[in-house]
Amino acid sequence: MALYLLMIYSSFLVGVNGGWCDNKNTAGQDLVSAYSRLPLSRRGMKHQSDIKHNLPVEEMIKSEGYPVETYYVTTQDGYVLALHRIPYGKTNNNPTGREAVLVQHGLLCSSADWVMSTPEKGLGYMLAEAGYDVWLGNYRGNTYSRNHTTLDPDNGEGSFWDFTWDEMAKYDIPAMIEKVLEVSGKSELQYVGHSMGTTGFMAMHHYRTDVAAKVRLAHLLSPVAYVGTMESPIAWLAGLGPLLDGICTNILFVLCGYDEPQMNTTLLPTILHHTPAGASTSTILHYIQEVKSSK
Repeated sequence: MALYLLMIYSSFLVGVNGGWCDNKNTAGQDLVSAYSRLPLSRRGMKHQSDIKHNLPVEEMIKSEGYPVETYYVTTQDGYVLALHRIPYGKTNNNPTGREAVLVQHGLLCSSADWVMSTPEKGLGYMLAEAGYDVWLGNYRGNTYSRNHTTLDPDNGEGSFWDFTWDEMAKYDIPAMIEKVLEVSGKSELQYVGHSMGTTGFMAMHHYRTDVAAKVRLAHLLSPVAYVGTMESPIAWLAGLGPLLDGICTNILFVLCGYDEPQMNTTLLPTILHHTPAGASTSTILHYIQEVKSSK
C-alpha cells in the first residue's frame, strides 16, 4: 500500500510544471527506486533495531562519546526552546578558549540534523573537534521545543501553533543567542544557519539589531530570502489551495525535493526517524505567500 501511494505521489510530482529537484525528469522514479531498495514503511520505522540513531539528541551525542548538555530558554512570547550543547570534542577535549557557535536548523527539522551522522560527517561533532563550543538550537514547535508557559501544543483549537518564521526571527533566535552568551560567558558568537535558519537570522535584523551586533560572523547554508523564482515544490503548492491537505506521504520530500544521487540512502532510515520534526501550517503558508508575492 505504501509503495502504491508512493508511486502515485511520485507520478504527480513529476507531472507538475517546472520540476522539483536537479534531476527533475527522473525524480519520481528515483524515489520509487530508493523505496524498493529500502522499503521503510513495510519494515516499521519506529521499531527498526538497525536504525543507528533511534535516540533523542542527547543520547545520540552520548553514544558517540561526546559530552552533551541541555538548556532551555523562554522567549518573550512564552515559548520554551531547547538548546543542546557540545562543550568540547571527544579527541580535542580541552574546554578552555573555545569560541561559541550557534547552529540553527531549517524547516521541519531539529538539532538532530547536526549529529545523526557519524562524527566524521556530522557538523556538530566536527565543530567540537575544530575547537568550538557548539550549541544546537531548536525552533518553536519542533520535537524539542514543543512547550509553552501557558499554551497547549496538543490543543488544535488553541493558539500554540499561531506562528510563522517571523516570530522565530523576532523571538526565537534572539532568545537562543542571548542564552548561549549568558551560559558561555562570551560577548559574541558565530552563527550557522541552514534554510529557514537563515531566513530567521536575516529577518532578525529588522527586529533586534542589538542582538545581531553580537554575531561576529554568520555562515548561511542554502539561504532562503527571495523565493519568487524558486523551483521547490513550495512554488507550485502555492496554487493548490485545498489540495494541500492530501499531500502527506513525506512532507520533507514534498517541500524540499528529492535528488537520488545526493541522498545518503544508508542514513535515510535515521533521517526519517527524526524528520519531519514539526512545524506550523502558517510557517509553510508564509513561504507560499512569499512565492506568490515575489517579495
